[in-house]
Amino acid sequence: NLKDARSWMDITESALNDMTEIFQRAKELAVASDGGAESEEDLKATAKEIRQLRTQLINLGNSTYAGRHIFSGYKTDKPLLNDDGTFAFEVDNAVENIKYEIGTGDDININVPGGDLFNNGNSIAAGDVGTAGKFVQDLTDLVNALESADHGAVIGTVSELTQDLDTLLRVRADVGARVNRLELTANRMQNDNTNFTKLMSENENVDMTDTIMNLKNEENVYRASLAGGARIIMPSLIDFLR
Repeated sequence: NLKDARSWMDITESALNDMTEIFQRAKELAVASDGGAESEEDLKATAKEIRQLRTQLINLGNSTYAGRHIFSGYKTDKPLLNDDGTFAFEVDNAVENIKYEIGTGDDININVPGGDLFNNGNSIAAGDVGTAGKFVQDLTDLVNALESADHGAVIGTVSELTQDLDTLLRVRADVGARVNRLELTANRMQNDNTNFTKLMSENENVDMTDTIMNLKNEENVYRASLAGGARIIMPSLIDFLR
């Protein structure tokens, strides 16, 4: 399970890193567009880039490992998001934690609940399907503000994008801590295996030549003892018979 858990979490870390870059870029564009010097055409061009970032974000939300959707809770056979960024199923079901046993009585949570992640940690009512979480909605709001050349609305998205970045940094720190725990467990198991192999080698890989020589020496000593005992006993018996 250690290898599978590490692979799952590596994919998760990569997706979270890419999401962070998306929001960093979106925030940079929002701040750069707030000066008021950009033309409507410039703002619309920026909006097109934000749309591409939003599409990339949705694709990352549907990331898979070995055919399983990593942000969909127990519903690993289903993508978390529709093509338009809305949740594809009741996101309350995506808060389920997937645990792997990595040692005797030692479990670790390997997944990140996508419903919680994409809604910035805010709760979502069961059955709330067809709506977008905060991550997607914030990028949509930025697109709308840019396309309408509403500078006030553009700058208003900056604080929301900052919150999204804070959420991603928090989640990435948590995942990183779990990855470190996996590495420590793997190292401990490797050390245990090395020590066990060494012990088995010391106990079982005995030099056969030395063993045979020792046995022969013990046999010779034993035979000599028997011979000496016979020499002592025989005269005593003869003397007794006489």
